Amino acid sequence: MGSFLAETEGFTPVIDVVAKDVGLMSAVVYGVVWRYCQMENKVCSASIQTIADRVGISRKTAERHIKALVEAGYLRDLTPSRKNAPHQYADVGKVKIKALVAAKSESLTNRDEVGQSDGAGESQSQSGSDTKTRQGKSQSQTKIPSEESREETTKDSPEYSTPTCFGEWLVIVKNSDNRVAVLRRMLWELYPDSFPTRDDLPTFGYVGKTAKAVGGAGRCAELLWQHCTRPPTGDILAYVQGVAKRSKAEAKSEPAGFPGIRDWLADEGAEVPA
Repeated sequence: MGSFLAETEGFTPVIDVVAKDVGLMSAVVYGVVWRYCQMENKVCSASIQTIADRVGISRKTAERHIKALVEAGYLRDLTPSRKNAPHQYADVGKVKIKALVAAKSESLTNRDEVGQSDGAGESQSQSGSDTKTRQGKSQSQTKIPSEESREETTKDSPEYSTPTCFGEWLVIVKNSDNRVAVLRRMLWELYPDSFPTRDDLPTFGYVGKTAKAVGGAGRCAELLWQHCTRPPTGDILAYVQGVAKRSKAEAKSEPAGFPGIRDWLADEGAEVPA
């Protein structure tokens, strides 16, 4: 493995416990900064833009993740007052990562001990209990926080891993008892440059109104996913409503299935027939 990594010019680590603690993308950014910290001076002096380019995200998004890593105790800004020049960051996450790994190991040990003590003579009932537990866990993973906890939940909250495809988003939307909250989370996750902070997100009422206008939460989620790679400027929800309205109008005057073909051609950058 060592020789293989040398041939591929090394690697950027994504540490599981860090991803669980601050989110996958923050963990990737941490891995990039960590690589720079392995250089002779043991600090990262790369610009935010350089880090963003290595990860494939915008400068503003990289800046937000680095700030989160500093606040979470993984990085230390050695030049907090510096302006108009790259800051220097030190990797101080080793102690916290070790603590997280130790806590995870202890949790697994305790769970195994409990399972062994409860397992004797209860195989049949335990099987039913396990099934219910798995079902309950699956449902709880798709739920959105309550109104009170939602104010404290950020994009990188460890209990909410980021879906990587539309199918995963759709499952969460369909299984959630608060679909509007899921749609707001999609805006937060998929359009970071448009909504740098939670305060910038549209209200629950506006999101719910948009979902109703476009044909439901599932359709709204689909439109948000379709346009996240090339985000529109201005009001995203107004844009989504416009796209849905345009599609309905075209569907009345064009052969069945043709509006979908038009959208696909447009997304692919091809010429759309009049």
